Amino acid sequence: MPTIQIKTSLTEYIRWYLIPTVRILIVADGPIGLDNSAGFSLGKVIDTLESESFYANVRFSITGATRAGSQNIITTATSKQFKYTGFKFNMPGFNINNYHQVWFFGFDPGNDASPDDSRIDNISSANPNPLKDPAEINILSTWMDSNKGGVLAIGDHHYLGASLCSKIPRVRKMRRWTNADHVPSISGPDRHDTNQDKIGSGVIPFDAQSDDLPQHIEVLKKRYAEYVFRTTAIPHPILCGATGVIDIFPDHPHEGEVLGTLYDTGRDGTPVDLTGNYPGGTPEFPNAISGPGKPEPQIIALGHPLNNPRLEKNQVSNTLNPTHTNSSAPFGLVNVYDGELAGVGRVVTDSTWHHWFNINLIGLDSPATADKYKKIQNYYTNVAVWLCNKTLRNSILTTWVWAYLVREFDPMRFSIHDSIWRLGINARDVLGRTASQCTVYEWIRIYIPELVNVFELPQKSPCLTCPPIDVFEIAMLGGIMKQMIPLVEKYRIPEKFNRQSVNVQEINSAVHRGITLGYEELLSTFKESIERTTHLFDIAQKSFKRETLDLQLEIKTLRLKVELESILFNSPIFYSLIHDKQDPFIVVSVSNGFSRLNPAPIKVYLREPGVNENRTLLFKINHTIIEDIFQDGEILLIEMYLNDELYQERNKIFETILSGEVTSWIGAHSPVINELSKQNLSVGVWLTVSESKSNS
Repeated sequence: MPTIQIKTSLTEYIRWYLIPTVRILIVADGPIGLDNSAGFSLGKVIDTLESESFYANVRFSITGATRAGSQNIITTATSKQFKYTGFKFNMPGFNINNYHQVWFFGFDPGNDASPDDSRIDNISSANPNPLKDPAEINILSTWMDSNKGGVLAIGDHHYLGASLCSKIPRVRKMRRWTNADHVPSISGPDRHDTNQDKIGSGVIPFDAQSDDLPQHIEVLKKRYAEYVFRTTAIPHPILCGATGVIDIFPDHPHEGEVLGTLYDTGRDGTPVDLTGNYPGGTPEFPNAISGPGKPEPQIIALGHPLNNPRLEKNQVSNTLNPTHTNSSAPFGLVNVYDGELAGVGRVVTDSTWHHWFNINLIGLDSPATADKYKKIQNYYTNVAVWLCNKTLRNSILTTWVWAYLVREFDPMRFSIHDSIWRLGINARDVLGRTASQCTVYEWIRIYIPELVNVFELPQKSPCLTCPPIDVFEIAMLGGIMKQMIPLVEKYRIPEKFNRQSVNVQEINSAVHRGITLGYEELLSTFKESIERTTHLFDIAQKSFKRETLDLQLEIKTLRLKVELESILFNSPIFYSLIHDKQDPFIVVSVSNGFSRLNPAPIKVYLREPGVNENRTLLFKINHTIIEDIFQDGEILLIEMYLNDELYQERNKIFETILSGEVTSWIGAHSPVINELSKQNLSVGVWLTVSESKSNS
């Protein structure tokens, strides 16, 4: 059972407010900064992490490091200043074990169109400091494996970011970093252009990346059994926001691409090569701790480029090559590697740091677009929480529950006398208002990782006895609440409340007991449900009557004959089409609304017409078009076509429908001559329906 690790002061006691700290090292190179300038800086992301707007019971401590400049440590640096310059993982005074996560934002070797990768390790700029030294990489890989350190790594189009990121274990295979990896170009047909057209001018300016119109992204969701014939589609926790699915990102004219299988199916996409070892023989992608195979990177969202040549920088190429358009094929936008399943750290990569930079956020950070901006901010905080190791995530869950009960305790909502199920439902609702329910479930599944796959669809058939997936979450949250409430009541002594100190181990023990209590309640309820289902099965098996039942249905049928008596062409337009042709004919189709009742076209020849001064044509036909058995409720659709055996709609000249009781069909069906003239109808048809005397 994971234990809570919360840093305390000199004693083993702290005040009642418990807040775990997640320490993040941001490593950048080139011109990337941390301040609030409008360019390639991360100030708005840092503001989001430090705002407590999403995870109020977590503190994100940010430290900056840049590969640029001479090697130095600035102890007074703030979160928006680089503490380390000329940074290396093996520099004196630095210890990677002081951090839970490392976020890499790489720019070098720079923005040029070099067709090869020669500059990645030999940067011809003022910052010749690529991450290639085996000593540095060994420090990083050991920390990723032993400390379960979380890594975020991002570049952009072409090989931007390759100098910093293309040799990091696992990261190097999760994203296209180099020309050799076929990284998307800056302006070619393979360019991933997601810039949106806000003004509808047909030509989108490059600076549209800074406006208030983000791109819509395709969020991939796994389907789980919810109830017998109901399923629920759940995105990855990183894209599951407090207000709903995070389905928008800042846009940009040329993004990179991440790799992996697709999160919703576990296949397709561009799978990552999981083979290969570190120096010394350790597998780069280890086997799963439980179950066969290796956990693999998965794409959790796709981007959809616009493919019309309408950007400023495309105009020259389009003039030279008018057929040039950008690819509209979907591409990997964000991917994840859940290394925890293999006993190592987690990894996230993104197609571009333009999803994170101030230059892409300045148009969204306004009261008018607050809802959009909040979704995008929630993405940053979700990444920071998901990359935590399981001990940190357990601390976050525990302190979240504790903080709510202490600060906003509501005896009407949370009572020690309530059942575990009621407490769990209420706790899930409360926590889901700030952290998404996907994130809460992510914390709970620490204790039940093997059970998740049981609910994942597709399944061959619905599980009639399986509980919905959220009962595990509800049961264990309810158990935690059941054990926490007496402890909270103990510490909420009115005269001591503002100065009360809390024993952290006491809280940890309460969570441990609560998880166990909730799980035991779940298993007990599950066992009882199985017994009831077994009893129901026995009753169902015995009660089914296998006798054949006679159907007492009265079906009224008649055998009818439908004859075409005459047809009038009430327009001079038909004169040249019919009168002047040798052996003119029409084609009749008869159907019941579902299928044709005449397998072959019924060809009716038009002979010896009567002609008046208006050059209209009247033909006496007397042709039986169908003789068959009909029943009440059927319809009879009769259609006629002119000189066309293929029944083309443009050649249809007449249709009528007989419906209702079949006895009502019997009789003459004649047009009203006056109505033909008044309504300017071109064709009139005389039909007769009679009861057939045939015995066949």
